[in-house]
Amino acid sequence: MKKIVFVLTAFSLIIGGCKKKEIALDNLKAPVLDPSFALPIGYANLNLGDIEREFDVNNFVYNDNSNLFEIVYRDRIFELSANDVIQIPTQNYSTAYSMPVSNQTALIGGGAGFTTNYSQQSAITFNVANGAQLDSVIIQTGSLAIDLSSDFMHSATVNLTIPSLTLNGTPLQQTLNVNYAGSTPVLDNANIDLSGYTIDLTNGGMTNNSFNVTVNFQVTSSGNPITGTEQMTLDMQLDVNAFDAIWGYLGQVTNILNQDTSNITLFDDLAGGQVHFEDPRIHLIIGNTAGLEVQTQFSAVFAPDNSTNINLGGPGLTSLPLITRANNPGDTTLTYHTIDNNNTSPTLTDVLDEGPGEIVYTSSATSNPSGFANNFVLGDALVWCEAEVVLPIFGWARNFTLADTTDLDVADALGIDSSSNITVEDVEQALLRIVVDNGLPIDAGLQLYFADTNFVVIDSLFNVPGGIENVFEHGIVDFSLPLTDPNHGKVTQSTRTITDVVVSQELIKKLINGNAKKLIYKTRGLTNDAYSGQNVKIFPEYNVDIKVSAKVDFNIDLED
Repeated sequence: MKKIVFVLTAFSLIIGGCKKKEIALDNLKAPVLDPSFALPIGYANLNLGDIEREFDVNNFVYNDNSNLFEIVYRDRIFELSANDVIQIPTQNYSTAYSMPVSNQTALIGGGAGFTTNYSQQSAITFNVANGAQLDSVIIQTGSLAIDLSSDFMHSATVNLTIPSLTLNGTPLQQTLNVNYAGSTPVLDNANIDLSGYTIDLTNGGMTNNSFNVTVNFQVTSSGNPITGTEQMTLDMQLDVNAFDAIWGYLGQVTNILNQDTSNITLFDDLAGGQVHFEDPRIHLIIGNTAGLEVQTQFSAVFAPDNSTNINLGGPGLTSLPLITRANNPGDTTLTYHTIDNNNTSPTLTDVLDEGPGEIVYTSSATSNPSGFANNFVLGDALVWCEAEVVLPIFGWARNFTLADTTDLDVADALGIDSSSNITVEDVEQALLRIVVDNGLPIDAGLQLYFADTNFVVIDSLFNVPGGIENVFEHGIVDFSLPLTDPNHGKVTQSTRTITDVVVSQELIKKLINGNAKKLIYKTRGLTNDAYSGQNVKIFPEYNVDIKVSAKVDFNIDLED
């Protein structure tokens, strides 16, 4: 069974989406003759709707009705195949047949070579479990093994007929021979492939779970006497390995599902931060192509990593709707159920607030929970459950940290290499200006670390307390509207932040001498008023404009 996996965090998506819009920093190469100049390095416009469309193939979508950004992750959490769930036990029969007295008298009186015929019929019970009452079974693969043992001191031909076991309407017939050669028991056997056979278990409409076997005996006297205690014993083993269809009442089968664990990667990248989802939901879509009802429930759900809200309960988990049956072969019925904060205790939000690493759940299912019903199940019938985890970006996040690495050759970026007339001594300093017009309700800080090819950090770009420079100031958010208003917590105006950073000659030398080849950037963010628990919303029309320019000062003797 597949697992339910919660992926990423909403706010990781926002920052992660931004960082994928790379701003090239390799345009710092300058004309040799201009000792001081300024130039644009890069510009990026990040529209969340565009980002959403890029990620849509990976199930990151927003709700078209309210336009509120949502992360939607879909997974099939279980799938039950009819042939995996419904097992028909091996059927073993053993019947001993005696010769009627009148036939014994005739055989003794007739002498050697005399033949007598008689017939007997047996009603055989088809063993089933869970109170099932079967009408018929169409066998996909199966077999019937027959063993005949005779302690008559006479030869015989035995014709076996099972009218209820048919192939293309023709009843199964099998002939066995026991040829007496001076010792008993006399044996014969047969093995019949039952693929494609249908077995009628109504016994001519009299009862379920049984069928008749007719045995015709033709015994030829060897001249030996008959004591009256002789018997022919017929042993049969019927195996249905897989079926194409079963009709009748299939009984109540319970505990179809078992305990399983879902790993949650939602909080993997937060590095100690917190994310709060105000209105998480899990939509269950349960499909059924079998002609029987099924009742499912989660008997235990818990988050072992949590310290406070460990066990999750409530009617959302224990009172799932009845999974309706298919009305006819080939039909599919769908049953829907939503698990949210209104039907869980503690709420889904409470459990997610603690950032669990895994969820362990024990689930069960019962077929025909209401008792007797006329069922049908085809061999390819399925009962499955799709889980749609919906995380609206409505909530708050604080101190979540993300990190990534890109290639950056500092010497090449400044045009300092063996083919250039510029050396590191010619560069006095470089001034980077970052202008951000932020339409997100998110404050974000940035730090850039320069590292060598082995990812050993040489130095950082910003020298500030805490190591993170704030480059994103949150947009202006409207909290004045009622909580029920769809525009409550929505950004109404962008905020501009200008950040200047000086890259000194000393730092440039240090980076070039240290063979800086990697740029590791780390971001840390929080939503507007996150520490007071203020919920914000993320909409696809939100934009972030980022402009980066540089001013490079050179020490160049123009007279040379």
